[in-house]
Amino acid sequence: MALIEKRKRDLPGTTDSYLINVKTEERFSHVIGGIAWPGKNPGFLVVIGEDYEKDQTLQKRHYRILAEYSSLSLNDLVRRGSEFSVNFCAHPFYGDEKERWAMEHMRKSGFYLNVTAAPFVDDPTAFKGYMHTIRELTHPATKSLHFGSESQLPAHLAALTPGDMMSTAKVAFDQHPAIAALGYAVSALEVYSYDPGQQAEADRLNAELAYLYGD
Repeated sequence: MALIEKRKRDLPGTTDSYLINVKTEERFSHVIGGIAWPGKNPGFLVVIGEDYEKDQTLQKRHYRILAEYSSLSLNDLVRRGSEFSVNFCAHPFYGDEKERWAMEHMRKSGFYLNVTAAPFVDDPTAFKGYMHTIRELTHPATKSLHFGSESQLPAHLAALTPGDMMSTAKVAFDQHPAIAALGYAVSALEVYSYDPGQQAEADRLNAELAYLYGD
Protein backbone atom coordinates (compact mmCIF):
# COMPACT_ATOMS: atom_id res chain seq x y z
CA MET A 1 0.00 0.00 0.00
CA ALA A 2 1.37 3.40 -0.97
CA LEU A 3 2.23 5.50 2.07
CA ILE A 4 3.73 8.37 0.08
CA GLU A 5 2.02 9.83 -2.99
CA LYS A 6 3.19 12.36 -5.57
CA ARG A 7 0.88 15.35 -6.05
CA LYS A 8 1.01 18.50 -8.13
CA ARG A 9 0.91 21.91 -6.53
CA ASP A 10 -2.48 23.50 -6.98
CA LEU A 11 -1.16 26.70 -8.55
CA PRO A 12 -2.00 28.05 -12.02
CA GLY A 13 0.82 27.81 -14.54
CA THR A 14 3.10 25.58 -12.47
CA THR A 15 4.22 22.00 -12.95
CA ASP A 16 5.79 21.74 -9.48
CA SER A 17 4.98 18.65 -7.45
CA TYR A 18 5.59 17.32 -3.98
CA LEU A 19 5.36 14.04 -2.07
CA ILE A 20 2.84 13.63 0.72
CA ASN A 21 2.40 11.09 3.51
CA VAL A 22 -1.21 9.99 3.03
CA LYS A 23 -1.63 9.30 6.76
CA THR A 24 0.11 12.26 8.40
CA GLU A 25 -0.17 14.85 5.58
CA GLU A 26 3.57 15.57 5.94
CA ARG A 27 4.96 16.93 2.67
CA PHE A 28 8.39 16.10 1.26
CA SER A 29 10.42 17.47 -1.60
CA HIS A 30 12.27 14.15 -2.04
CA VAL A 31 12.35 10.68 -0.57
CA ILE A 32 15.51 8.59 -1.04
CA GLY A 33 17.09 5.50 0.45
CA GLY A 34 20.39 4.10 1.65
CA ILE A 35 21.40 0.45 1.37
CA ALA A 36 24.34 -1.42 2.90
CA TRP A 37 24.88 -5.00 1.77
CA PRO A 38 24.86 -7.89 4.25
CA GLY A 39 28.07 -9.70 5.12
CA LYS A 40 29.21 -10.76 8.58
CA ASN A 41 26.45 -8.48 9.91
CA PRO A 42 22.92 -7.96 8.61
CA GLY A 43 22.52 -5.54 5.72
CA PHE A 44 20.49 -2.41 6.28
CA LEU A 45 17.95 -0.25 4.45
CA VAL A 46 16.88 3.24 5.42
CA VAL A 47 14.32 5.56 3.79
CA ILE A 48 14.60 9.31 4.42
CA GLY A 49 12.22 12.11 3.48
CA GLU A 50 13.37 15.70 2.99
CA ASP A 51 10.76 18.24 4.15
CA TYR A 52 9.08 20.25 1.43
CA GLU A 53 9.23 23.49 3.41
CA LYS A 54 12.54 24.99 4.51
CA ASP A 55 13.15 25.76 8.18
CA GLN A 56 13.69 29.52 8.07
CA THR A 57 15.70 29.55 11.29
CA LEU A 58 18.18 26.92 10.13
CA GLN A 59 17.85 27.90 6.47
CA LYS A 60 17.59 24.25 5.43
CA ARG A 61 15.08 21.42 5.19
CA HIS A 62 14.70 18.76 7.85
CA TYR A 63 15.31 15.06 7.13
CA ARG A 64 13.03 12.39 8.59
CA ILE A 65 13.56 8.63 8.85
CA LEU A 66 10.46 7.04 7.31
CA ALA A 67 11.42 3.35 7.31
CA GLU A 68 14.30 1.01 8.02
CA TYR A 69 14.96 -2.70 7.77
CA SER A 70 17.80 -5.13 8.38
CA SER A 71 18.43 -8.69 7.20
CA LEU A 72 21.28 -11.14 6.68
CA SER A 73 19.53 -12.33 3.52
CA LEU A 74 20.40 -10.27 0.46
CA ASN A 75 17.29 -11.50 -1.33
CA ASP A 76 15.12 -10.44 1.61
CA LEU A 77 16.84 -7.05 1.79
CA VAL A 78 16.33 -6.34 -1.91
CA ARG A 79 12.71 -7.51 -1.79
CA ARG A 80 11.96 -5.13 1.08
CA GLY A 81 13.88 -2.34 -0.63
CA SER A 82 11.74 -2.84 -3.74
CA GLU A 83 8.62 -2.54 -1.57
CA PHE A 84 9.96 0.63 0.07
CA SER A 85 10.71 2.08 -3.36
CA VAL A 86 7.06 1.67 -4.36
CA ASN A 87 5.31 2.42 -1.06
CA PHE A 88 7.41 5.47 -0.18
CA CYS A 89 8.21 6.73 -3.71
CA ALA A 90 11.84 6.29 -2.60
CA HIS A 91 14.48 6.55 -5.30
CA PRO A 92 17.31 6.15 -5.76
CA PHE A 93 18.90 4.07 -3.01
CA TYR A 94 22.47 5.19 -2.39
CA GLY A 95 25.13 2.61 -1.61
CA ASP A 96 28.18 0.86 -3.04
CA GLU A 97 27.18 -0.23 -6.54
CA LYS A 98 30.68 -1.61 -7.13
CA GLU A 99 29.87 -4.65 -4.98
CA ARG A 100 29.31 -6.66 -8.13
CA TRP A 101 28.19 -9.85 -6.40
CA ALA A 102 25.36 -7.96 -4.71
CA MET A 103 24.33 -6.08 -7.85
CA GLU A 104 24.31 -9.30 -9.89
CA HIS A 105 22.31 -11.13 -7.23
CA MET A 106 19.82 -8.26 -7.19
CA ARG A 107 19.50 -8.37 -10.98
CA LYS A 108 18.73 -12.08 -10.88
CA SER A 109 16.32 -11.79 -7.94
CA GLY A 110 13.56 -10.28 -10.05
CA PHE A 111 13.13 -7.35 -7.65
CA TYR A 112 13.90 -3.87 -8.95
CA LEU A 113 15.85 -1.41 -6.85
CA ASN A 114 17.63 1.63 -8.27
CA VAL A 115 21.03 1.58 -6.53
CA THR A 116 23.52 4.33 -7.31
CA ALA A 117 26.88 5.37 -5.88
CA ALA A 118 26.84 7.31 -2.62
CA PRO A 119 29.00 10.45 -2.49
CA PHE A 120 32.67 9.69 -1.83
CA VAL A 121 31.92 5.99 -1.27
CA ASP A 122 35.38 5.12 -2.68
CA ASP A 123 37.22 7.46 -0.29
CA PRO A 124 39.04 5.48 2.46
CA THR A 125 37.98 8.19 4.94
CA ALA A 126 34.31 8.16 3.90
CA PHE A 127 33.05 6.60 7.16
CA LYS A 128 34.68 9.37 9.18
CA GLY A 129 33.18 11.96 6.83
CA TYR A 130 29.72 10.43 7.05
CA MET A 131 29.90 10.44 10.85
CA HIS A 132 30.89 14.11 10.81
CA THR A 133 27.79 14.84 8.71
CA ILE A 134 25.51 12.78 10.98
CA ARG A 135 26.84 14.54 14.09
CA GLU A 136 26.24 17.95 12.55
CA LEU A 137 22.70 16.99 11.57
CA THR A 138 21.89 15.67 15.06
CA HIS A 139 23.55 18.43 17.10
CA PRO A 140 20.89 19.77 19.52
CA ALA A 141 21.41 23.38 18.47
CA THR A 142 20.96 22.70 14.76
CA LYS A 143 19.13 19.35 14.70
CA SER A 144 17.68 18.58 11.29
CA LEU A 145 17.86 14.75 11.20
CA HIS A 146 14.98 13.10 13.04
CA PHE A 147 14.93 9.36 13.78
CA GLY A 148 11.51 8.76 15.29
CA SER A 149 10.68 6.71 18.38
CA GLU A 150 11.00 3.25 16.74
CA SER A 151 14.30 3.77 14.92
CA GLN A 152 17.17 1.36 15.58
CA LEU A 153 19.72 3.92 14.37
CA PRO A 154 20.37 5.83 17.64
CA ALA A 155 21.38 2.54 19.30
CA HIS A 156 23.75 1.74 16.43
CA LEU A 157 25.32 5.20 16.70
CA ALA A 158 25.69 4.88 20.48
CA ALA A 159 27.52 1.56 20.06
CA LEU A 160 30.38 3.11 18.06
CA THR A 161 33.82 3.16 19.65
CA PRO A 162 36.80 5.51 19.04
CA GLY A 163 38.49 2.61 17.25
CA ASP A 164 35.72 2.51 14.67
CA MET A 165 36.62 6.03 13.60
CA MET A 166 40.20 4.93 12.96
CA SER A 167 39.18 2.08 10.64
CA THR A 168 39.21 2.41 6.88
CA ALA A 169 35.80 3.03 5.36
CA LYS A 170 35.58 -0.49 3.91
CA VAL A 171 36.17 -2.12 7.30
CA ALA A 172 33.82 0.27 9.10
CA PHE A 173 31.05 -0.20 6.51
CA ASP A 174 31.27 -3.99 6.92
CA GLN A 175 31.16 -3.73 10.72
CA HIS A 176 28.41 -1.10 10.88
CA PRO A 177 26.03 -1.50 7.90
CA ALA A 178 23.24 0.46 9.58
CA ILE A 179 25.46 3.52 9.93
CA ALA A 180 26.80 2.97 6.41
CA ALA A 181 23.27 3.04 4.95
CA LEU A 182 22.41 6.16 6.94
CA GLY A 183 25.67 7.84 5.91
CA TYR A 184 25.12 7.01 2.24
CA ALA A 185 21.67 8.60 2.29
CA VAL A 186 22.29 11.75 4.34
CA SER A 187 25.51 12.51 2.49
CA ALA A 188 23.58 12.35 -0.78
CA LEU A 189 20.96 14.75 0.59
CA GLU A 190 23.66 17.14 1.78
CA VAL A 191 25.99 16.96 -1.23
CA TYR A 192 23.64 16.59 -4.18
CA SER A 193 20.68 18.69 -3.00
CA TYR A 194 18.98 17.28 -6.10
CA ASP A 195 20.63 19.82 -8.33
CA PRO A 196 21.82 18.00 -11.51
CA GLY A 197 24.87 20.24 -11.75
CA GLN A 198 25.91 19.46 -8.18
CA GLN A 199 25.40 15.73 -8.71
CA ALA A 200 27.54 15.84 -11.86
CA GLU A 201 30.30 17.58 -9.90
CA ALA A 202 30.05 15.00 -7.11
CA ASP A 203 30.30 12.21 -9.70
CA ARG A 204 33.44 13.87 -11.08
CA LEU A 205 34.99 13.98 -7.59
CA ASN A 206 34.11 10.31 -7.06
CA ALA A 207 35.87 9.46 -10.33
CA GLU A 208 38.97 11.36 -9.19
CA LEU A 209 38.99 9.48 -5.87
CA ALA A 210 38.67 6.16 -7.70
CA TYR A 211 41.67 7.13 -9.88
CA LEU A 212 43.75 8.13 -6.86
CA TYR A 213 42.93 5.16 -4.61
CA GLY A 214 41.98 2.50 -7.14
CA ASP A 215 38.73 0.56 -7.36
